[in-house]
Amino acid sequence: MFTLSGQSPIRRDSGRHGFTLVELMVAIPVALLVFLIVFTLASAGMNLVARNISTNLAHLNSLTSVQRLTGEVHSSVVEPWLTGTLTSGTFPLVSGTGPAAGVGLNLFVAGPFAVHNNSNANNTSIAIELNGAVVNIQPGMHLQIPSYQDASGVSIDKTITSVTNGTFPNLGISGTLGVTIVTQGGTGGGSNGTQIVPVYITLPVNYYVSGQSLIRRDACGNAATVLQNVLTPLPFTKPDTTNARFLGVHLGASNPDYSNRGFRSTNMLIDNISVPSRSQLNP
Repeated sequence: MFTLSGQSPIRRDSGRHGFTLVELMVAIPVALLVFLIVFTLASAGMNLVARNISTNLAHLNSLTSVQRLTGEVHSSVVEPWLTGTLTSGTFPLVSGTGPAAGVGLNLFVAGPFAVHNNSNANNTSIAIELNGAVVNIQPGMHLQIPSYQDASGVSIDKTITSVTNGTFPNLGISGTLGVTIVTQGGTGGGSNGTQIVPVYITLPVNYYVSGQSLIRRDACGNAATVLQNVLTPLPFTKPDTTNARFLGVHLGASNPDYSNRGFRSTNMLIDNISVPSRSQLNP
């Protein structure tokens, strides 16, 4: 084409080029591959974070519950005993070394106090002297008199069934006292001096696994779940056959918050530890 001047028009190259079909056929799969790699790496990183959070939460919850259990085992005034789970309001005893679903403890609450007066073997209550102490004694707690034993040689341990407050609180007990307690010179009183008979108040407590929960229940009827998603249905043993005061704990738990990613924490830090009871009542 010629202009009026007889010269061809000037062609100007803008520098803009499009992709050819071949270039597009190569570039698109490469871009998709790069995107897939980036997405896979990001997903793997998120899964690792989720797994770590799940594991750490399970560890933290388990450690908290075991620390509480350990402190109460140390405070038990008698050797821990193995039990089954709660059945019809009671905890059946488990003989031998276990494993068992539960463990029983008897925790110190208050004392020593003194028996107020002479008490006959057929008494169904007993008065004690608190000496100004403020103690919330409740039915279900136990009355311990370590300086007196029953016919089988076991120190007196009675469940408190009622509490009548006063200057000298009167405690109703399960059954009869079973032994005559002398606090003065002779039965019925006397002038040969006074014998102080110490008594203690204790609280029986049970830890047991029910379903996937570790539950703490005391003899006053208070219950609380201390650990959820438990994976070990029989976590308690008596590992030392020569020393019954040791309690073995094998506890596993999971955190289900990230179960959609398939991560669970099992058989964590708490594995076959031995916890001794350390407390003892002085007669």
